[in-house]
Amino acid sequence: MIRKIIIAGASIFLLLVIILGFIWHSKYFKTERDINVVDLATFGLTLFLAWYVPNILEKKATGTRFEKEMLIRHIERLRDSFGVIQNIVNQATLPLMMTPEQGLQINSVLADLSRSLTQFNKLIEVCGYKELEADKELLVRKRIGYKQKVTGGQFQQQNFGYNSVQAASIATTYSEIEMTCSLIIIKINRY
Repeated sequence: MIRKIIIAGASIFLLLVIILGFIWHSKYFKTERDINVVDLATFGLTLFLAWYVPNILEKKATGTRFEKEMLIRHIERLRDSFGVIQNIVNQATLPLMMTPEQGLQINSVLADLSRSLTQFNKLIEVCGYKELEADKELLVRKRIGYKQKVTGGQFQQQNFGYNSVQAASIATTYSEIEMTCSLIIIKINRY
Protein backbone atom coordinates (compact mmCIF):
# COMPACT_ATOMS: atom_id res chain seq x y z
CA MET A 1 0.00 0.00 0.00
CA ILE A 2 2.75 2.44 0.97
CA ARG A 3 4.71 1.47 -2.13
CA LYS A 4 1.72 2.35 -4.32
CA ILE A 5 1.39 5.73 -2.60
CA ILE A 6 5.09 6.44 -3.15
CA ILE A 7 4.86 5.49 -6.83
CA ALA A 8 1.75 7.63 -7.28
CA GLY A 9 3.44 10.57 -5.55
CA ALA A 10 6.57 10.21 -7.67
CA SER A 11 4.45 10.06 -10.84
CA ILE A 12 2.58 13.22 -9.89
CA PHE A 13 5.85 14.95 -9.04
CA LEU A 14 7.38 13.94 -12.38
CA LEU A 15 4.30 15.19 -14.23
CA LEU A 16 4.47 18.54 -12.40
CA VAL A 17 8.17 18.91 -13.22
CA ILE A 18 7.48 18.27 -16.92
CA ILE A 19 4.63 20.82 -16.96
CA LEU A 20 6.75 23.39 -15.11
CA GLY A 21 9.59 22.76 -17.59
CA PHE A 22 7.33 23.54 -20.52
CA ILE A 23 6.04 26.67 -18.81
CA TRP A 24 9.59 27.68 -17.91
CA HIS A 25 10.78 27.48 -21.52
CA SER A 26 7.70 29.02 -23.08
CA LYS A 27 7.74 32.45 -24.69
CA TYR A 28 5.30 33.84 -22.11
CA PHE A 29 7.72 33.79 -19.19
CA LYS A 30 11.02 35.61 -19.02
CA THR A 31 13.43 33.93 -16.56
CA GLU A 32 17.12 34.12 -15.87
CA ARG A 33 19.18 31.16 -16.94
CA ASP A 34 21.83 31.66 -14.23
CA ILE A 35 21.95 29.34 -11.21
CA ASN A 36 22.67 30.88 -7.84
CA VAL A 37 24.80 28.40 -5.85
CA VAL A 38 23.62 29.69 -2.46
CA ASP A 39 19.95 29.34 -3.39
CA LEU A 40 20.59 25.89 -4.82
CA ALA A 41 22.38 24.81 -1.62
CA THR A 42 19.54 26.23 0.50
CA PHE A 43 17.01 24.37 -1.61
CA GLY A 44 18.98 21.11 -1.31
CA LEU A 45 19.32 21.52 2.45
CA THR A 46 15.60 22.22 2.77
CA LEU A 47 14.76 19.09 0.81
CA PHE A 48 17.17 17.03 2.91
CA LEU A 49 15.69 18.31 6.19
CA ALA A 50 12.15 17.77 4.90
CA TRP A 51 13.07 14.13 4.36
CA TYR A 52 15.36 13.62 7.39
CA VAL A 53 13.13 14.96 10.17
CA PRO A 54 10.04 12.82 9.57
CA ASN A 55 11.83 9.72 8.37
CA ILE A 56 14.87 9.38 10.61
CA LEU A 57 14.42 11.53 13.71
CA GLU A 58 10.78 10.65 14.23
CA LYS A 59 11.50 6.91 13.98
CA LYS A 60 14.27 7.22 16.57
CA ALA A 61 12.06 9.25 18.92
CA THR A 62 9.16 6.80 18.53
CA GLY A 63 11.41 3.80 19.21
CA THR A 64 12.90 5.42 22.30
CA ARG A 65 9.47 6.45 23.56
CA PHE A 66 8.18 2.89 23.13
CA GLU A 67 11.15 1.46 25.06
CA LYS A 68 10.65 3.93 27.89
CA GLU A 69 6.93 3.21 28.13
CA MET A 70 7.58 -0.53 28.17
CA LEU A 71 10.15 -0.24 30.97
CA ILE A 72 7.89 2.07 32.97
CA ARG A 73 4.91 -0.29 32.65
CA HIS A 74 7.11 -3.15 33.81
CA ILE A 75 8.27 -1.21 36.89
CA GLU A 76 4.67 -0.22 37.68
CA ARG A 77 3.62 -3.88 37.54
CA LEU A 78 6.47 -4.75 39.92
CA ARG A 79 5.34 -2.02 42.30
CA ASP A 80 1.75 -3.27 42.12
CA SER A 81 2.88 -6.82 42.93
CA PHE A 82 4.67 -5.59 46.03
CA GLY A 83 1.45 -3.75 46.91
CA VAL A 84 -0.53 -7.01 46.75
CA ILE A 85 1.83 -8.60 49.25
CA GLN A 86 1.67 -5.53 51.48
CA ASN A 87 -2.14 -5.68 51.54
CA ILE A 88 -2.01 -9.32 52.64
CA VAL A 89 0.52 -8.47 55.35
CA ASN A 90 -1.74 -5.68 56.58
CA GLN A 91 -4.67 -8.09 56.73
CA ALA A 92 -2.63 -10.70 58.62
CA THR A 93 -1.32 -8.38 61.34
CA LEU A 94 -2.16 -9.71 64.80
CA PRO A 95 -4.72 -10.36 66.17
CA LEU A 96 -5.78 -11.42 62.66
CA MET A 97 -4.26 -14.59 61.26
CA MET A 98 -3.06 -15.39 57.75
CA THR A 99 -5.12 -17.92 55.86
CA PRO A 100 -3.41 -20.67 53.85
CA GLU A 101 -4.77 -19.04 50.68
CA GLN A 102 -3.06 -15.78 51.57
CA GLY A 103 0.21 -17.65 52.16
CA LEU A 104 -0.07 -19.30 48.78
CA GLN A 105 -0.86 -15.97 47.17
CA ILE A 106 2.21 -14.39 48.77
CA ASN A 107 4.40 -17.25 47.52
CA SER A 108 2.91 -16.94 44.05
CA VAL A 109 3.44 -13.16 43.91
CA LEU A 110 7.01 -13.53 45.19
CA ALA A 111 7.74 -16.06 42.43
CA ASP A 112 6.21 -13.67 39.88
CA LEU A 113 8.38 -10.86 41.24
CA SER A 114 11.51 -12.95 40.72
CA ARG A 115 10.53 -13.66 37.12
CA SER A 116 9.58 -10.04 36.53
CA LEU A 117 12.91 -8.78 37.83
CA THR A 118 14.71 -11.22 35.52
CA GLN A 119 12.63 -9.92 32.62
CA PHE A 120 13.34 -6.33 33.64
CA ASN A 121 17.06 -7.10 33.63
CA LYS A 122 16.78 -8.50 30.10
CA LEU A 123 14.77 -5.47 28.95
CA ILE A 124 17.43 -3.12 30.33
CA GLU A 125 20.09 -5.01 28.36
CA VAL A 126 18.06 -5.05 25.13
CA CYS A 127 17.10 -1.37 25.36
CA GLY A 128 20.66 -0.34 26.24
CA TYR A 129 19.89 1.39 29.55
CA LYS A 130 23.15 0.43 31.29
CA GLU A 131 22.65 3.37 33.66
CA LEU A 132 19.81 1.46 35.35
CA GLU A 133 21.96 -1.53 36.35
CA ALA A 134 22.67 -0.14 39.82
CA ASP A 135 19.00 0.67 40.39
CA LYS A 136 17.99 -2.80 39.26
CA GLU A 137 20.49 -4.37 41.68
CA LEU A 138 19.14 -2.16 44.48
CA LEU A 139 15.59 -3.29 43.66
CA VAL A 140 16.69 -6.95 43.71
CA ARG A 141 18.35 -6.49 47.12
CA LYS A 142 15.25 -4.78 48.49
CA ARG A 143 13.06 -7.60 47.13
CA ILE A 144 15.25 -10.18 48.89
CA GLY A 145 15.05 -8.23 52.16
CA TYR A 146 11.29 -7.81 51.75
CA LYS A 147 10.84 -11.51 51.06
CA GLN A 148 12.88 -12.42 54.14
CA LYS A 149 10.78 -10.14 56.32
CA VAL A 150 7.48 -11.35 54.88
CA THR A 151 8.25 -15.08 54.85
CA GLY A 152 10.64 -15.26 57.81
CA GLY A 153 9.75 -17.16 60.96
CA GLN A 154 6.75 -19.47 61.00
CA PHE A 155 5.22 -18.15 57.80
CA GLN A 156 3.84 -21.51 56.67
CA GLN A 157 2.50 -22.54 60.09
CA GLN A 158 -1.17 -22.52 61.01
CA ASN A 159 -2.52 -19.38 62.72
CA PHE A 160 0.44 -17.28 61.64
CA GLY A 161 0.15 -13.53 61.96
CA TYR A 162 2.51 -10.57 61.99
CA ASN A 163 3.03 -8.62 65.20
CA SER A 164 3.07 -4.84 65.06
CA VAL A 165 6.89 -4.62 65.02
CA GLN A 166 7.13 -7.04 62.08
CA ALA A 167 4.32 -5.26 60.24
CA ALA A 168 6.02 -1.89 60.74
CA SER A 169 9.35 -3.25 59.49
CA ILE A 170 7.67 -4.78 56.43
CA ALA A 171 5.79 -1.53 55.76
CA THR A 172 9.04 0.45 55.94
CA THR A 173 10.72 -1.86 53.44
CA TYR A 174 7.66 -1.63 51.20
CA SER A 175 7.87 2.18 51.29
CA GLU A 176 11.55 1.99 50.31
CA ILE A 177 10.66 -0.30 47.40
CA GLU A 178 7.94 2.10 46.25
CA MET A 179 10.42 4.97 46.38
CA THR A 180 13.03 2.96 44.47
CA CYS A 181 10.47 2.11 41.77
CA SER A 182 9.45 5.76 41.51
CA LEU A 183 13.07 6.87 41.20
CA ILE A 184 13.67 4.29 38.46
CA ILE A 185 10.65 5.63 36.56
CA ILE A 186 12.01 9.18 36.87
CA LYS A 187 15.45 8.07 35.61
CA ILE A 188 13.88 6.27 32.66
CA ASN A 189 11.95 9.42 31.71
CA ARG A 190 15.13 11.52 31.87
CA TYR A 191 17.02 9.36 29.35
